[in-house]
Amino acid sequence: MDKQKRFRDTSLRLQSYDYSKPGFYFITVCTYQREHHFGTVNYGEMILNESGIIANEFWKNMEHRFPQCRTHTFVVMPNHIHGIIEILPISKPVGSIHESSPPAKNKSYSKPAGSIHELNLLRVNEQSDVESNRKRRRKMIIPMVVGWYKMNVSKQINLIRNSPGVHIWQRNYYEHIIRDQTSFEIISEYIRYNSQKWNRDRFMVN
Repeated sequence: MDKQKRFRDTSLRLQSYDYSKPGFYFITVCTYQREHHFGTVNYGEMILNESGIIANEFWKNMEHRFPQCRTHTFVVMPNHIHGIIEILPISKPVGSIHESSPPAKNKSYSKPAGSIHELNLLRVNEQSDVESNRKRRRKMIIPMVVGWYKMNVSKQINLIRNSPGVHIWQRNYYEHIIRDQTSFEIISEYIRYNSQKWNRDRFMVN
């Protein structure tokens, strides 16, 4: 899978897609202005600093906060994170974004990517429909989970640094719907070996 096709400077999200549907999602979140908040790469190994440990622990805690989700391969890099989130085919209410309780033990499941479901297309040329679409998307599981993760990591880092209000993450994030087992394996391998290819990573900023 070509890396330039996987990542663009705009969101990959599909306007008509329901990001609460069961399946696998490849998530990338970059730091604000690509600053190196989370540690350094030394001879192909990612060395987490205190902020990097926080980013890692809150990802582990995701399943505890959102029981309808499972986390798979994940990595914290100096200025971004990559991870795979699975939404399970169960029906449980999704709570509002709030601060997390202590991390729970991470679990791993291996299941083929879920089928793709589409929402009815909205008339994006009308302001009322655009706003309705935004509100609907905020209630979807993937945006809610990513928002919870970013908020809690930022708050904890700023609390430790005594730097309230400092931006840790960029405003947007990247996601990719994993449509089959082959893509799942390719993306998982990319995440696992991300630190070894850091010098050639397009997210690297000196």
